[in-house]
Amino acid sequence: MDMLKNYRSMSGNTFESIVPNLPANYTTECCQDYSCPNQCYPHIYQAPPSPIVVPARTFYEPVVHNHPPLHVIKKIIARDKMKWRYHSSSEEVTSSDTDDSDTSTDYSSLALRWRPASLSLSATSFASITASQKVATAHHPDSLPTIAHTTVGSERFPASPIVQTSHGAARSKLGTPPTYAAPYHCGRHHNGGTGTSAPGLCDKANYVLMALGILFVVLPIVTLFVDPVLMAMKYLTRMSVGSKIYTMMKEEIPGALINVYIFNITNGEAFVSGEDYKLKVEQVGPFVYQEFRTNEGFEIDEEAGVMRYTPIAAARFMPEQSIADPRHVNITVINTIMLALASMLSSYSIFGKSGYNLLINQLQSKPFLNIDVDSYFWGYDDPLIALGNTLMPGWITFQRLGILDRLYDPAAVPRLELGIHDEDKFNIRTANGCPGLKVWQYENPSKRSRCNTFTDAYEGFAFPPGLTPDRALRLYRNVFCRMLELRFVDTKPLDFGPESFVYQIRNDSFAVNAETNCLCGEYGCAEGLSSAAPCLFGFDLGLSFGHFWNAYPKVYERIEGMRPDEKEHGSEFLIDPKSGAVLAARFTLQLNLIVRDVSYNSLTKPFSEMVIPMTYLKIVQPPLPNEAKNVFRFMYQVLPNIILGVQIIIFVIGFIMIAYTVRSIYWQVIVRKGIDLLNASNEKRRVHVPRSETLLVEEKPLDEYRLYSN
Repeated sequence: MDMLKNYRSMSGNTFESIVPNLPANYTTECCQDYSCPNQCYPHIYQAPPSPIVVPARTFYEPVVHNHPPLHVIKKIIARDKMKWRYHSSSEEVTSSDTDDSDTSTDYSSLALRWRPASLSLSATSFASITASQKVATAHHPDSLPTIAHTTVGSERFPASPIVQTSHGAARSKLGTPPTYAAPYHCGRHHNGGTGTSAPGLCDKANYVLMALGILFVVLPIVTLFVDPVLMAMKYLTRMSVGSKIYTMMKEEIPGALINVYIFNITNGEAFVSGEDYKLKVEQVGPFVYQEFRTNEGFEIDEEAGVMRYTPIAAARFMPEQSIADPRHVNITVINTIMLALASMLSSYSIFGKSGYNLLINQLQSKPFLNIDVDSYFWGYDDPLIALGNTLMPGWITFQRLGILDRLYDPAAVPRLELGIHDEDKFNIRTANGCPGLKVWQYENPSKRSRCNTFTDAYEGFAFPPGLTPDRALRLYRNVFCRMLELRFVDTKPLDFGPESFVYQIRNDSFAVNAETNCLCGEYGCAEGLSSAAPCLFGFDLGLSFGHFWNAYPKVYERIEGMRPDEKEHGSEFLIDPKSGAVLAARFTLQLNLIVRDVSYNSLTKPFSEMVIPMTYLKIVQPPLPNEAKNVFRFMYQVLPNIILGVQIIIFVIGFIMIAYTVRSIYWQVIVRKGIDLLNASNEKRRVHVPRSETLLVEEKPLDEYRLYSN
């Protein structure tokens, strides 16, 4: 007691002046136990109005400091200054007091208005508050100070500069507890939590998250109106240098299978003698060949949007699919060059016809030939051919005549120019630089029509991607000597994926109408036939469907052995509409000799005004390889499911992002509005304390403020 009475504080105050009204019966005989009636320290009933600094050596109980060291507090403050957006220095800090001794208010847990400036706690201010707590504890040993703490990472620091005592009075560094809200954290409910992000940053993050969510929701909906398979097919079939199609076009390409049938004449002598009115024929075959195509001089002009090449096709015999070796099969056929020359001279004067008769008698030519199939296909010797090549080399450019040899003559193949863009890919633009068929008088402006132009004309091995049923398609090959119109019929699903478009060559392709008027030539048109004379050295040869299918019966009324059947002699093209690829194809073309009035010669007279079938070709595309089928199977069966799954995932993610953002914004608005209402209802109890940076005590290391007991 004497030591206390002789105590003098650092400010010069004595113990009596600091602790007045000591009890009269106060004695030094005391004990330290709480149950002792005369404890060794006085009961102080009122907290001092200002903080008191006492030496470290006192008789008070030690105070446990659970705040971080000063250097840690400084680091936290420096870090938070970089994060927080401070208000202007003129902003006031709102606070309130409470006198309710029965209720202890935890101001750090109140979710009030965001005031980052009020949260700016310097190290010196925190030290002052800590010292105040120590003094208050010294005078009230039965009520230890409590400080709400906030954890940031692995560090803990006070969330609010508030000291609470057992009397329910909360004290701040200025004597009045400031009420403030702990900072919001983006995407977290405000429950007095520990977020450190400012509302502006939260709002910006919410807006970005909302925009991404809307994008993720809209994107799958938009893709429902875009065909991803079509886009993928357009990419795969793009025509550019280095693409897969470009590489394929520069290599040898296996083509269609050509099933060749021969019409063998069985009553030749009886027919020439007049005994039989009809010429009897029988079908022999098939002799199967496969085309192998090479695009000579292939080039792409991307600036002009075209590709150019000369398609050269070679036929290779397929013995495993043929009935026999064509060299070992003999047939009886008409003497094509003899009858064709007689028909061509039918319009000449008597002098021309007489010369022909003398030539035939001199060469002893016969109207029928008995030769093997291979010679009939690839060339046989004939005195008329040899004489014509000698006398008229500009007209008869070959020394041997063969059906397939003339059809695959590389000298007759034009150089083609085709489009490469999606809208006109593989569409023929020009042949030998001409946008139409010169052989059918395209160069005469008055004769131009769709009949002799390359409008909507394709070679037939591929078509543009994105086909529609109403799009016009036509086939062109130089051996056709014309375009063949395709007609959309139906759709047909295939086991490896695509829903193919079914096309057929129009049934009236060989009919006489306005669309085929340009093909009539100087001799006119025959119903069911199309003249190919301009492309075959002027010989009066005509094309038709196999066995004269869909032709007028009058055309083949003097031919016995024709059995036209749509299933056998018709046509069918299966085209994938998204890629434009031909998945399957079959059609027939028959080569016929059109004989005019040749009654001026006794040997050719029985054939006057007849159409004699020579051979017919059944063109069939071989089955697609497994590699190509796997590509279509992936594109049509696997890829749509993958895209659907991705669309669902993106949509769900977008919906969750939108819901999460709306929820976050909703709670921020509700909390802020609720705080405003709370503040408005307690407006009368509020005390506005201006912000102050004045230190209550001199800043010193925290160790100097620790209290120890004797």
